[in-house]
Amino acid sequence: MKCLPFALVMLFVSSFLWGQTNWRAEWLRLNLTDAETSQLISLVKSTQPEIERDRAERSIVHAQLERLLLEPAPAMTDIEALVRSGADWDIKIRLLRIGRSLQVRADIGNERWALLSHLAAKVSEAEKLGKHPLVSKASDKTNTRELFLLLEDFN
Repeated sequence: MKCLPFALVMLFVSSFLWGQTNWRAEWLRLNLTDAETSQLISLVKSTQPEIERDRAERSIVHAQLERLLLEPAPAMTDIEALVRSGADWDIKIRLLRIGRSLQVRADIGNERWALLSHLAAKVSEAEKLGKHPLVSKASDKTNTRELFLLLEDFN
């Protein structure tokens, strides 16, 4: 019974280490051709400017709300309008990202899309920890490095 905590810690550490060292294997399981990789990058790049603009607009609305909340007696109608406006920008951004994801799914199929989504989530998690997986190891002739940088905003 005393070994159980140690076993759990070892399981956690080994799964963490496996996750850190297995990026390349998971990436290779996608088996994307150079053409598919380029197509994915083009799709993400084509939608990214609109998403970035919308995020900037959302940030402006959030700043306006913060400024309004600093006033001594802000009107609730003004607060509600800004909150709704921010929510509208969030919805627009989310719909753009979903549309892009559905297009990727149509282009590469359900199984590879699921794996790509999983890898994108791992990239996001790694970014939160201050680490960027695979990018420093990407040395093949495909656009792997660029694609993984773009996967940060895939889902």
